[in-house]
Amino acid sequence: MPMMVHEKDYRQQNLRLLRQLFFEKRRLLYLEGQLDPSYGAVYAGNDPTLPGLWATSPRAVIDQILHLDHLEIKRIGIIIDSPGGLVSQYLNLYDIIQTASSPIYTIAMGVISSAAASVLAGGTPGKRFIFASSRTMIHLPRGGAQGDDDDLEKQAKELKKTKDKYIGILSRHTGKTPEEIEQVINRKDHWMNAIETVSFGLADKVVENFTTDVGI
Repeated sequence: MPMMVHEKDYRQQNLRLLRQLFFEKRRLLYLEGQLDPSYGAVYAGNDPTLPGLWATSPRAVIDQILHLDHLEIKRIGIIIDSPGGLVSQYLNLYDIIQTASSPIYTIAMGVISSAAASVLAGGTPGKRFIFASSRTMIHLPRGGAQGDDDDLEKQAKELKKTKDKYIGILSRHTGKTPEEIEQVINRKDHWMNAIETVSFGLADKVVENFTTDVGI
């Protein structure tokens, strides 16, 4: 009688194989989905019992970068397929990318929007890639303010700081002025295809062949 493999066991085995192939051998991390603040992570198939390389939060990617950077890895790649989420989490990841000793390759796949765009833009110059069918979107940070007048005023000030930080990041890595960035994203979502993303300065090259173009 053939041995039956439970679906959950099968998925866990696949995740272990993927982790070995991509994380341990190719130093390729995966930032996917929107951060769930209740867990602090994103889960494979929305199943919190199956955390893995293929569905990982900014916090998990930070831990992996710090580990690999300590090993003095010659390069670290991050595939990004994320609509964003908590801005502070992505800005923390951006800061780690900027301070890492190893070159950080950022690779956009699917939809990369909101705060996740700062991670794409923050990769090592010349090593920021985007797949041909991918799209990016940038907009002003948003927040849900609540409380009394003093609370609303404080939250508005914090949102202004986050906005200035986000615009500053995009300005630094695209070569555009903060005023140009704000004009583009003021009160609207700004969508771009792969070629437009490169032209805007969020990425350096559209991927035609992963092995030869990216080299990971």
